[in-house]
Amino acid sequence: VITAVAAVLMVLGMPAALYLWLVQGDYPQAQLVAFGVYSSAYVLVAIGFLASVLIDYQQNLSHLATEDPLTRLLNHRGLQSALHITLAQAARQQLPTAAIMVDIDNFKEVNTNFGNETGDQVIRQIAHYLQRVSRDSDVLARTGGDEYLLILPHTDPDGARILAERIRMDIAERPLVVHQQRIPVTVSLGVASTIGEVDLDKLSQEADRAMYLAK
Repeated sequence: VITAVAAVLMVLGMPAALYLWLVQGDYPQAQLVAFGVYSSAYVLVAIGFLASVLIDYQQNLSHLATEDPLTRLLNHRGLQSALHITLAQAARQQLPTAAIMVDIDNFKEVNTNFGNETGDQVIRQIAHYLQRVSRDSDVLARTGGDEYLLILPHTDPDGARILAERIRMDIAERPLVVHQQRIPVTVSLGVASTIGEVDLDKLSQEADRAMYLAK
């Protein structure tokens, strides 16, 4: 908007300066108007540029506050923000909400045997797979080094268990390929669910306990 104002100023100001010079013959006044128009336009363009840089910087900070930098998934803070409206709807209409906690088994051994860079690639590939199997209404976050939390709105326990078992089997049956190396990976999953009002921290803790029982 600021840059557009500068353009409008140039469009209106320069013909006025030419009019003063060519029609009225007042060259000093025309020169003064032209100088004022140019100066104002340059200042407005500079302000517009700085404003765009600040807005971009603010957006980057917002992403850093709510996103995991490795996988581009939401972090815990971003998860709460993304689910604010969904959880309010579940509370009003007494709808079911389920959670699946996913943890990569023996992940330290992956880092030890293949290196940290390969370990990061494994984390990314698991994240991409979980995104593919999630519905548009589901919300996925990375909550720890090798842990992911999948929130399933309007989903009962049986539906969540079916999805969890599908995830477990798919990952176990398809070794990941990283830098032309086939890396067998398995995951453990825990399911928790509730109806109506959702305490996200409590729900994730229950899914976490179930996941450790699965291990």
